[in-house]
Amino acid sequence: MKNKFLLFIAVIVLIGFSTTACGDGGSGGGPLGGDPCASGHDHLESLICRRAGCNHQYALGDRGPGGGFIFYVADSISGRTPFRLYLDADDNTGIIAHYLEAAPSDIGGREWAGRTGDLIPGLSQSSGDQTDWAIGRGRKNTAIIIAYGQNPTNPPSSNTTPFTTPAASACVAPYNAGGSRTDWFLPSKNELDLLELNKAYVGNVGSPGVISYYWSSSQYNSDLVWYQNLSNGGQSDWYKWAPYLVRAIRAF
Repeated sequence: MKNKFLLFIAVIVLIGFSTTACGDGGSGGGPLGGDPCASGHDHLESLICRRAGCNHQYALGDRGPGGGFIFYVADSISGRTPFRLYLDADDNTGIIAHYLEAAPSDIGGREWAGRTGDLIPGLSQSSGDQTDWAIGRGRKNTAIIIAYGQNPTNPPSSNTTPFTTPAASACVAPYNAGGSRTDWFLPSKNELDLLELNKAYVGNVGSPGVISYYWSSSQYNSDLVWYQNLSNGGQSDWYKWAPYLVRAIRAF
């Protein structure tokens, strides 16, 4: 009888410990919904939590391995399909990735390019071309922009101003967002939209009533680029020379 009583106490203690370590694990979800680990789950304290079906390493709002905040989760628990992350300008295969992580703060205002008129190959070529919009494309877009800046192959005949890439270049090594990772990049149009949707998990992104224009890495045409107001969610296009805000992200 004594042994049964001790076993009962041990079970109660284990249940209580699990609840403390893993949060409520029930509602969660946030703007994207469907994540049983999104509410109160401290993955940094316990990476082996399995309660309530939680078997992934990171949840929305967690500190990521780069020192930023997780703002998108795509795995079997969230119900969202993992995406392909394209690693460089020539990568057409990609690797499977599950998370997007935003840097904890803005880099600041940067021009997307030092001039207009360049239609960069490998990026979208018109307003309706979605080649460079996808989740997982931002890192490749960033590499394409920087590579083009090093050797412009499609310069406008009427503009002799050097082609520079301040926004994209600010996101890559040696930039590390205050951590140890240097694989940050300028988000694609759709990645930036996810950042706006889940900015509550990141904090310090846009302010209600304050215009907060952020660059994407998605080209609109030879003169314009997609940007987003992270205060109200609106996406539009503007000239590449504008000094809009930059928030680097990474994927893994």
